[in-house]
Amino acid sequence: MSDRKKKYSWWMVTGVLALLFSCDIKKNEVSPSESYFRIFDNNKIGGNLYPIDIQQNADGGFTILGSANLWDTYIIQTDAFGKITFDSVYAQYVNPVGDLAQSADRSSCTFFAMDRISRGTYLLKINAAGFKLDTVNFFPQLSFLLHSSPTPDGGYIVESSAIRSDDDIRILVAKLSSQHQVEWDNEYDALENISDKIYGHVYRRGVRYPFKTGFISNSLGYYVNIFKEYRLTTQFIDLAGNDKGQLDGYQYQGGVSAIQHYSENTFTLAGFTLEKSYILPMQNVDANATQSLSSLPARELFDVDSRAEVVMKSIQIGGKSIVIYGSTTKNKRIILQGYDPTTGNFIGQKYIGSGFGYELGNFVTTNDGGLAVLAKTNIAGRYDRLCLFKLSQSDIKVLSGN
Repeated sequence: MSDRKKKYSWWMVTGVLALLFSCDIKKNEVSPSESYFRIFDNNKIGGNLYPIDIQQNADGGFTILGSANLWDTYIIQTDAFGKITFDSVYAQYVNPVGDLAQSADRSSCTFFAMDRISRGTYLLKINAAGFKLDTVNFFPQLSFLLHSSPTPDGGYIVESSAIRSDDDIRILVAKLSSQHQVEWDNEYDALENISDKIYGHVYRRGVRYPFKTGFISNSLGYYVNIFKEYRLTTQFIDLAGNDKGQLDGYQYQGGVSAIQHYSENTFTLAGFTLEKSYILPMQNVDANATQSLSSLPARELFDVDSRAEVVMKSIQIGGKSIVIYGSTTKNKRIILQGYDPTTGNFIGQKYIGSGFGYELGNFVTTNDGGLAVLAKTNIAGRYDRLCLFKLSQSDIKVLSGN
């Protein structure tokens, strides 16, 4: 195919996508400044792109973190209308992980990625002004990154691997201070060789596991999804680094995929077992005891891909607090569901994308009370590319029951 025909095909595909999305949002009578759809293409990248996280900058634009060519770090900056102002691939930093930690003034974000050669871990800082990527610190003992998240004290929880030998790999969870020093770290043993699972996850050549980390509360501490004693386990850890209770999944084929904390020991959980996906609203989970996920009452989500990324966040829509569950359906559409945080009752849902395959990466609330949904889609049956659905508050009001 000639270059001219390729360009024509590309714009035709993009135009059809934009038309499909615009038909959806016009039902809610929103202006282009409130809702839009963008596909981010880069013809210098021959491989696939994968979404990781998104944050909105102080000027209304977005900082987007992804990976290119399987695991190179890829950063996009956009303006308030989702148009790219800067993008670059950083091949020296690989396997970037979320969450993006945003500064209080929203002028910068930090994240973790691996050194391409040594496999040690860098803490990196994205400056929105000037589009700079700076090295903050290096942690050679943290290898084969799995996940990270910011903590309320300005530090981070980082999940990685401790490699003793080719057949002795353990999960390593470290708490970093606001001064970027290790405060404590814990090792967890699966009691068997998990090297193939870890390498397959990191190199994107096998199953992607829902490794997650996060802060719960001062009384309950943190949670991490780890491999421990022959299974995928959600481990609770207090602020000082002491292990508390755990929520066990089914071997490596089932477990918790997302957590949203309400109060005391009350959570909404998302989980999977084999080929089935579940949501478990308003669950009483004792963070000091050992429990099995299978013992908790669950609602099966029949159309959700059991291995898809799951995101749950508490947000405000029109002054009403709701919990949004987001994932990808089996027919490659993005699904968003709203739940009442006081009762756990389902409120409403919205599907995003039609006609082409889409997979959820992450979402974030926006300055105007809407959502920015980062996803990936496939272009002309060849390459996966990042895309952005900007939804207004009117677009998502169905999630709050309005």
